[in-house]
Amino acid sequence: MPKDAPGLTIDEAARQLGVHYMTVYRYIRTGRLDAAKQGRTWSIRPDDVAQLRTGRSAAAPAGGGAAGEASDRLQGRLLAGDEPGSWAIIEEALVGGMEPTEVLVDLVAGAMSSVGSRWEDGEVSIADEHRATVVA
Repeated sequence: MPKDAPGLTIDEAARQLGVHYMTVYRYIRTGRLDAAKQGRTWSIRPDDVAQLRTGRSAAAPAGGGAAGEASDRLQGRLLAGDEPGSWAIIEEALVGGMEPTEVLVDLVAGAMSSVGSRWEDGEVSIADEHRATVVA
């Protein structure tokens, strides 16, 4: 989000979505809603809230199936160094019926493979890659 663009707070996004503010926080932590932390508050793009309201997660690309979407969300949490958010995605996949080996191979290994490719392409730094590895 550009620094000069006004973002929504968690409370404002919750009002627009018609959900509790903790639901919005969970959406951020699990990668369903893209947000940037600015100091002690989260800033959320209004367009991302609108996309989520219409049923499309702005943080996850279209296509790729449920495992692909979860792997993309996991990658975001790993790069952010968010261990609780990463676990939430893994637990969601297990509760949703994925086998533990599928979670390891499709989600964790898939996310880490993508992080490695992004590092190789110069999209993420070696610090980002190391942070993701530590969380994984």
